[in-house]
Amino acid sequence: MTTPRDPARAADASHWRRIRRMVFILTVAWLLISFVPAFFARDLSFKVFDAPFVVWMAAQGAPILYVVLVWIAERRMDRLDRVHRGVDDR
Repeated sequence: MTTPRDPARAADASHWRRIRRMVFILTVAWLLISFVPAFFARDLSFKVFDAPFVVWMAAQGAPILYVVLVWIAERRMDRLDRVHRGVDDR
C-alpha cells in the first residue's frame, strides 16, 4: 500500500526547485557578464566614453550589473519565500 504524499514536503520540494532554477539562471547571467566581453575583446573594439568597451565593461559595467543581479536575486528570493509561506501580498 502506498502512502499519500505529504503536501508540506511537496511544497518544500517545489520551493527548492524554483530556488535552484533561479540560482542557475543568475549564475549563467554572471558567467555571461564576466567572460563574454573578454572572449570577444577584439571584436568589441568600439569606444564608450573614450575608453575601449571591454575596459569600460570590466571597470564600470560588470560591477554595476553584479549589483543588479544581487538585487534581482534578493527580490525574487523574497517573493518565492513569501509564496512558500502563504503570505503572498502582491
